[in-house]
Amino acid sequence: MSQFFINYLNLLIVFALSISAPFIFIKLVLPKIRKALSKRNKKIFSNLINVKFFYSTSFIFPPLIILFSLKNIDVTQYENIGNILLVLQKIAGFIIIIYSPILINKFLSALSLSFKKKFIFRSLSY
Repeated sequence: MSQFFINYLNLLIVFALSISAPFIFIKLVLPKIRKALSKRNKKIFSNLINVKFFYSTSFIFPPLIILFSLKNIDVTQYENIGNILLVLQKIAGFIIIIYSPILINKFLSALSLSFKKKFIFRSLSY
């Protein structure tokens, strides 16, 4: 096979993996995480599940995969779509920057829900 075909096949595999990553995580990994965390008797873990922190985490996988894979390949070898790949890399970075505070907010919400039930934190209101 020619190098041209192999390069484009690699890109196709990366994009297929990035699109299927959230579904794989939600269907295969997330039930195991829920099962493992439900065995623990910590309120923070159940609150992380209740605010759907792990479900939301799965949707940051596609831009992460795209960003890291495009950082590790030489996009100049793709004459036709080199500029498109650079723009796609910037969009993936932008999505990560936008989505990270959402995940931090979900984590802090779960933390807040955990501590609201404790008496010492309820008595200290602002």
